[in-house]
Amino acid sequence: MGSISQQNIRSRQRPPIQELGNLYTADSLRPEAGPEKPHLNLWLEAPDLLLAEIDLPKLDGALGLSLEIGENHLVMGGPQQLYHLDAYIPLRINSDESKAAFHRKRRQLMVAMPLLSMPS
Repeated sequence: MGSISQQNIRSRQRPPIQELGNLYTADSLRPEAGPEKPHLNLWLEAPDLLLAEIDLPKLDGALGLSLEIGENHLVMGGPQQLYHLDAYIPLRINSDESKAAFHRKRRQLMVAMPLLSMPS
């Protein structure tokens, strides 16, 4: 019929599952004293309008805030590196028509983002 080839057998068995602990992500590489990630609330106000509330309790106003809105991304930075937010939005945003305002009493950045129609 045929010949049997040589076989190697391991004498020391490895565990079937090995715990790796914390994996490195962009956030875990950031130093502890780095910018804080603010709380973000998103909801659809209408079928074509997405609203966002970003809680910024350490700020009194919008001075020094930076906001970039892409087709499916929202990136916000705070003054003196207090805050940093980089959020993926699973919808197509009309960045040219988007508007933002800071609500002083609630210490929130309010962002209104009209949505682009889905391609058919």
